[in-house]
Parts: sequence; C-alpha cells; structure tokens
Amino acid sequence: MTFQSPLLLLGFALVMALRAALTAEGARKGLVVVTGLLFYASWDLAFLPMLGIYTLFGWGAGLAMTRLRPDGARRLLLATGVTLFLGLLAWFKYRGFVAGTLAELGLPVGPAAFPLAPVGISFFTFELVSYLVDLHRRQTPPIRRLLDFGTFFLFFPRMISGPIVRPADFLRQLEAGALRGPPFLLRGAELFLLGAVFKTVIADAQVPFVETVFAAPLDFDAATAWLAVGAYSVQIFGDFFGYSLMAAGLARGFGFVLPRNFAAPYAAAGFSDFWRRWHISLSAWLRDYLYIPLGGSRGGERRTMRNLMLTMLLGGLWHGPAWSFVLWGGAHGALLAAERAWRRHVPAPRPGGWRHMLAIAATVVLACLLWVPFRAEGWEGFLAYAAGLAGQGAPNHWISPWALLGIAAVALFHLLHETVPGVRRFCDAEAPGDVRTWRFSAVGALAGFCLAWAQAAPATFIYFQF
Repeated sequence: MTFQSPLLLLGFALVMALRAALTAEGARKGLVVVTGLLFYASWDLAFLPMLGIYTLFGWGAGLAMTRLRPDGARRLLLATGVTLFLGLLAWFKYRGFVAGTLAELGLPVGPAAFPLAPVGISFFTFELVSYLVDLHRRQTPPIRRLLDFGTFFLFFPRMISGPIVRPADFLRQLEAGALRGPPFLLRGAELFLLGAVFKTVIADAQVPFVETVFAAPLDFDAATAWLAVGAYSVQIFGDFFGYSLMAAGLARGFGFVLPRNFAAPYAAAGFSDFWRRWHISLSAWLRDYLYIPLGGSRGGERRTMRNLMLTMLLGGLWHGPAWSFVLWGGAHGALLAAERAWRRHVPAPRPGGWRHMLAIAATVVLACLLWVPFRAEGWEGFLAYAAGLAGQGAPNHWISPWALLGIAAVALFHLLHETVPGVRRFCDAEAPGDVRTWRFSAVGALAGFCLAWAQAAPATFIYFQF
C-alpha cells in the first residue's frame, strides 16, 4: 500500500480521528504500533512474525547493554547485536547475489531458490544498528518500555524508505507526548500535498518514457538515450523527495517531526556538497557509523581516500545486490576522493561566481550520468545503455514532452530553492511553517488532481525496493 493510495488516506483519516479521541498517552502509542503493523501487513503478512522478533531483540539487547557494567561485555553484546542484524540483512538481500557471483566463477552454490527480503529491511536494519551503537557510546538513553520501543521501531511513515531517524531525536519527541495544535497538523497536510505533487506530476510522468528507453537502449539514438538519463534524474528526485515530504506530513499527524532528507541536490557544487543535500539521513548515517569508525580523515590522505572509497562502495551495495550498484557507489567514492585532493590545491569557488556555476554544471552532469548504473538492469544493462549513449543504437528518435517539462520544472525548482528563502523554508520538512489559507488551498487543489491522476497508473516509490 503506497502513500497515495485512497485506502491508506481513508485509513489515516480514521486513525487521526481516533488519536484525537484518545486521552491516555499509552493508548496513543499503542495506536502507532497497531498502525505500523497494519501498514506492514498490507505489504506481506508473512513478515509480521519477523518484525516482532526484530522488535523484541532490539529492545532486549538495548536493555541488557545498559545493565552491563564491564566495557568488554558491552562491546560483546554490541558486536552480537550488530552482527545479527547485518547478518540477517545479508542473508535476505545478498545471498542470491553472492551465489550468482560464485556460480559465474564456476564455484559450487546452494539451492537456486532464495528468500524474499522483507520490505524496508535496509532502512530498519540501519536504525536498529544506530540504536545499539548510540547506546554503547552513551549518546542516547535506553528505551525501557516495550511499548515505547515499538512506537519507535514501527512508526510507519518512515518504516519502509526512511528517512533514517536517530533514536535520540525520536525519543526526545516521544517523551514530549503532547498533541500538537492545528497549525502543526496543517503544516503536515501541506507537506504531504506538496510531496504528492512532486511524486505524481513530476516523477510518475517520466515512467513510461524512462522504462521504455532503459528496457531497450539500443533501440534508440543517442539523443533519446541522453534525454532518458535526464528524465530518470527528474524521476528519482521527484519520487524520493516527494516520498520524504509525504512521510514528513503523515508523521506530523502523529505529532512527530521527521528530519529533512533533501536540500536541492542538483544545485550542489561538488560531490561533497551533493551528499550533504541528497538522502541526507543516509549520508549522515554512513558518515557517523561507517566513515568515522573506519578512521575518517585521521591518519593521512591515503587512509582518508581509502575510507571514502570503502564507505561509498558499501553505500552503493546497500542499495541493492548488483555490481552496477557497487559501480555507482565506487564512482561516487572516487569523485569524492578526487574532489578532496583537488581542494588541497584549489580553494572552493566563491558562491555566485563563474567557477561556482561551472562546478554546479559539472556536478549535475556527472551525478545524472551516474544514475545510469543505478537504474540499469544489472551489469549487462549498464553496458548496453553506455553503448546507447555513445551512439551505437538504432536511429529511432523520441522526444518526450514530459521529459522536457520535468527537466524544466526541476531546474526551476532548484533555482528558486537557492535564490528565494521562502521556497527553501516551504520545502523544509523541519521548518514549522506558517500555513496560509490561499497557499494551502492552491497546493491542495493541485495535489487532489494529482492523486486522482495517479490512480490511473500508480507507480510504486523507487526506494521501496531498498
């Protein structure tokens, strides 16, 4: 069940009415837990028992860690918990990938059938790992009650595709526990409707063109292949940015503020800037729980470059069990390392200057090109698309008006985001906002049209597969 589903919206309205009628804080938390279970059950009932096991083990391991005094015992429990969670992630998501790679090398493999990965496993695994690590570092208090842990872990707006929420941030809001007023809830509705616009008008309009060209890139000429790269760049931004806004809007209905996950990434001047703007919660997680523990920028430039490459390679593999994702992550790591080496000799360009504009243009072109291995169907699909970009396809030409309109709309949005503070604040999930009737009505009318349009050809959110 997706966020734009009429059934979900109707159910959410009923849940909000029930939540407003409940007076006990425990009952409101229980409503969050039940809602999360129902939402997850709409994807697959078979995974509910496993979700219960994750909940119980995460809660129990956290409690046990706080009661252990010797640091060695705490480290052992941390290592056990992290190994278990990452091991389950590897078993469900990467077992087939490893077996296929071994088979290609002529090595013996096990059975051909592999278990289907629970939806959202990559996201909630990272959240459980961060909870145990933060407990070990004493950066977050333990969640002592099972109901509170269930509220944190089963909070459905960010359950499937994030953003990845830090336990301390969520617990701080959970302890506040009060119902928010109408302006807070209206701001949530505004975020949800704005996200629906990005998802249905901008992202979903690109789907037919993108799917057709990427399915057979050698059936089209180079100009069509390049335009499809731009269209997919628009699609993945509108899809994931729209999802993040819709998730933030739904979260406000329960009284929670989710962190900002995007900040106009196609206006980045360099790849370090890009990763401060794209999927911000994942970037911060990789920095704090992988890059810094590996050594970060300590130990000299060679080790720093190594740590950057390892972080981005694993970040690419986190997205999916395919060598094309490894290539995507490794290319980003190489560009981050090259940029760091370049900055040792050449200072960062002055904002607004021609060098800054050139850096933005180069970053956008490279970032969009790197979506090709991300989107292509495996290694062979990537090689075929690369050949299509090089002009080795058939002379069939296709100019999609939706692609051109989408590219223009996203370019205009990034320009306004960077030059008009009101637009930046309007799209910031963390900003309190000042909902005005005319603005809310305008966005609501457009989003209503979008939601009606979306039912004709609904498209699942791209990051639901991760």
